[in-house]
Amino acid sequence: MPCEDTMRIAKVLLGIASGFSAGYLTARAVEAVAELRARDVRHADGAASYGRARRALEVAGTVQGICGAIALAYGGLGETADRATMRAPAWLRPALFVVPLSLLGAAIELPACFVADYALERRYRLTEQTPAAWLGDYAKGAVISTIVTTIGAMLLGTATSAARGEWPSRAEIGR
Repeated sequence: MPCEDTMRIAKVLLGIASGFSAGYLTARAVEAVAELRARDVRHADGAASYGRARRALEVAGTVQGICGAIALAYGGLGETADRATMRAPAWLRPALFVVPLSLLGAAIELPACFVADYALERRYRLTEQTPAAWLGDYAKGAVISTIVTTIGAMLLGTATSAARGEWPSRAEIGR
C-alpha cells in the first residue's frame, strides 16, 4: 500500500536523520571534553587553514542542525510535546512547544558549538576568552534565540487560530 510505504520511508529517513545527528553530536562532545582537558593548546597558523576548518564545521553543523530539528520535531519527543500542549489555548500552544524543544536543542548542541566556536578560535589564537565566559555568552544567546522564536511562533499561532480553516488559502495567495 502506498500509505504504508510512505510511512516506512519516512521512518527510515527519520532514523537516518536522528542517527547522523546523534553521531555528530557525540563526536563533538568527545572532542569538547578533550579540548577542556588539554593542558596545552595546539596552536595553528594560517588564514586558509582556519577558513577550511571553519567551513567544514559550519557545513557539518548546518546538516546536523537540520537533521536534529527533524528528529526533535517529528520524532517521539515532538509528538509528546504536541500532545502535552493540546489543552492549551491556540495562541499559547506554539510557545509551550517551542520553549522546551529550543532549550533542549541548545543544550544538546552545546559541545558541537563549543568546538566550532570556542576551541577553533582558541586554536588559531583568535580569542582569549575563558571557557566559562564563552559558556555564559552561549547561554545568553540560547535564551535570546528562544525568546525571539517563541514570540514568532506565538504570532503565527495567533494568526492561524484567528483564520481557522482559511489560513491555507490565504497562504496560497502569494503563489
